Amino acid sequence: MADVFVSYKRESQTAVQLLVQRLRDVGISVWWDQDIAPDAPWELTIEQELRSAKAVIVCWSNAACASENVKSEARWARGRGKLIQVFIESCEPPLFFGERQGVDLVSWRGDVSDHRFETLTKATNAIRDGKRPPDGVCQRRSKNASAGRSKSASLMLAQVLTQRAPNWGPFAFAGSWPGLVIRPRARRFLDRGRGLQAGRFRPAALASWLSAWPWHASSGSCRR
Repeated sequence: MADVFVSYKRESQTAVQLLVQRLRDVGISVWWDQDIAPDAPWELTIEQELRSAKAVIVCWSNAACASENVKSEARWARGRGKLIQVFIESCEPPLFFGERQGVDLVSWRGDVSDHRFETLTKATNAIRDGKRPPDGVCQRRSKNASAGRSKSASLMLAQVLTQRAPNWGPFAFAGSWPGLVIRPRARRFLDRGRGLQAGRFRPAALASWLSAWPWHASSGSCRR
């Protein structure tokens, strides 16, 4: 059994293979699903390796963010204090994972002396040894940073709705700054449109999507 379990989506296998090899090069014991023997039970082997690992590196990509298996493994690791998040593609992490910091390896090309890789190895060794990881890795993001992102997204939503559907404000929002929240009905409406996670919006994508809908000018409703 290895010390580190690597979770990823197959579409990113090339990037993850390089990461696994470099971790092994610096002496870290790593397991990923390419180590499964041809005659071994697939799901049972993965479960055994996950449970025995001392640290779990989750490689987030767009495909991984949509994978229930990857998200399940990440939730399991997070609940046991074993989770290390790595971003190998520019993407928005799944709901409840964006509050924790990770290591950005989007532009990393395999250099073991790169400070980002060194940060990852320090965090991995620390969690493996039951110690506190370096600052900036595996920690909760500051409340101020989270509040800033939420306010930015909500402001974009408010701006788009004001321009495209003036009467939608009371329908969509409750309260006022700093406690402005998106009403459940508005969340469900947006979710039906493009599977947006409730209360979490990518401003640019949201603006593009809402602008394409045929809003009824007087009522703020949609004809679709």
